[in-house]
Amino acid sequence: MNNEARQVEVDLYETRLDQRAKRQERLQGFYKRDLERKEKLANELRRELNEAKCQLNAIEYGTKKAERNINVARQDLEREQKNISQRMAKQVGKVATLLANARVIRATRSRREALLAAGNLVRSLIFLFARLIG
Repeated sequence: MNNEARQVEVDLYETRLDQRAKRQERLQGFYKRDLERKEKLANELRRELNEAKCQLNAIEYGTKKAERNINVARQDLEREQKNISQRMAKQVGKVATLLANARVIRATRSRREALLAAGNLVRSLIFLFARLIG
């Protein structure tokens, strides 16, 4: 019986080994499917990450381009404002010169008119005096 008991025990162990092997195969299949699923998800995430990086690069490029355009526009505006200020200062200088010239002309005209009037008055007085005397 000892042989039979051993045979039963061996059969039991073989059955357990077969069950364990089948269980291992099922687990390996499960882990393999799980690994494939996770690799698929990882690949999708990598693809999405690459797309996001491409979009980010495009946005950064657009931002840098816009900043350069803004800087150029700002420099153009500053240059234009400087030119306008210079032209305005020149025009103000011209107006100031013209006003000064006008004042001088008015003052000269007033003096001339005063001198002419005084001269006319003196001539008139001489004429009257000459008539009275003569």
